[in-house]
Amino acid sequence: MAKGGRDVNGMIEYLRGSLLCRDGAHVIVEAGSVGYGVDLPAPTLAVLPETGGDVRLFIYHHMTEQDVRLYGFASPEEREIFEVLIGASGIGPKTALGILSALDIADFAHAIMRSDITTLTRIPGIGKKTAERLIVDLRDKVVSFAAGQTSRRADAGLGAPMRLNDVQREAVSALISLDCKPVVAERAVLRAAEMLAPGARVEELIREALKHRH
Repeated sequence: MAKGGRDVNGMIEYLRGSLLCRDGAHVIVEAGSVGYGVDLPAPTLAVLPETGGDVRLFIYHHMTEQDVRLYGFASPEEREIFEVLIGASGIGPKTALGILSALDIADFAHAIMRSDITTLTRIPGIGKKTAERLIVDLRDKVVSFAAGQTSRRADAGLGAPMRLNDVQREAVSALISLDCKPVVAERAVLRAAEMLAPGARVEELIREALKHRH
């Protein structure tokens, strides 16, 4: 069994069917004459169709010795950040859903990167100690989400995200020319931008980013 209780054998990755019913954050999706119970975060609940409508969900299949549950998301990005969250110490699926329901993905990532305890503790169920632990565990894992992108974009060879400015994009290109993978280059430059004063020159970004390419 993989970390976080996810079983890599026979797991459900994607579900498409008809919305049979909804009870709070729990829905039943009928697909192939089978009703699948799925728990959803608020952003996914907000885009659900009316009962009987077509539903498409990216699924996290959570399995432990005590429980088997499906968690559904409107996009692969939502599922990816959910997996990042439950990989943090002391964060289970229920808390992870609460985080995704309380904050936009990019806003949460920015709060982590800026060590913004105030914003994080506004999330129901997140106290100061938990917020501090999240910052330590996730700081280097949420950079691409802060940019409004995921690592899949860079891994696919699509380059730096549009939300980077010209200087940052130039720094990313420079790191790639040094045989740095695009996703690593993007994360390193964004981390460097967080560490340096606004308006840093491309040479300064590159020097600082070289410290973070891991």
